[in-house]
Amino acid sequence: MAGNKKKGSSSKKNKGGPKVPKAALANNQANPPDIQNVLSQADSALESSNIENAMQLYTYAAGALRNKVQIQAAGIAATDEDKEADALLLSKVLGKMAEAKVSMGDQQGGQQDFLEATNLLSVDSSSNDPISQAQWKEARASLYLYLGQLSSSSDALEAFTRAITDLKACTALLEEALKSNLSDENLQQTLVETR
Repeated sequence: MAGNKKKGSSSKKNKGGPKVPKAALANNQANPPDIQNVLSQADSALESSNIENAMQLYTYAAGALRNKVQIQAAGIAATDEDKEADALLLSKVLGKMAEAKVSMGDQQGGQQDFLEATNLLSVDSSSNDPISQAQWKEARASLYLYLGQLSSSSDALEAFTRAITDLKACTALLEEALKSNLSDENLQQTLVETR
């Protein structure tokens, strides 16, 4: 009866799967792939409706970014700007993962990812740069808008109210910065996009 044994799944091919994370695992994480490259592939997969592949790539990126954020929180040398940039990027990845989960019918999983992302951005940016502060508030507002759509009654109202508050604060920051530097075209463009 030894012939009735099933072969392991290692002979099974995963066509179209995420090649970057598998390569990273093959290297024992000694030379992990560039997160921006992974995210670019995930975005392309999501745009072409390959949601499963996008989820695998986003999950890999979120794991790598979570590790980085945890290491930074433990006191490893990193500037406040680097910490905030990584937290902002992780929140965006979690937001995209949440959108993908919702599109696959997993509303609860999507809601959990949106909550984790909003928790990352729960404290305002410590940056002195008004554009960075505005981007932080805009990212948080976007997450609250999605969270409001997945919530009901008072939870939805609270999420939408927080989003509106953040968007108003974002616009006020950009308008104030524009008053002191009217010639900054980047600032003008950012304000137009936010409005």
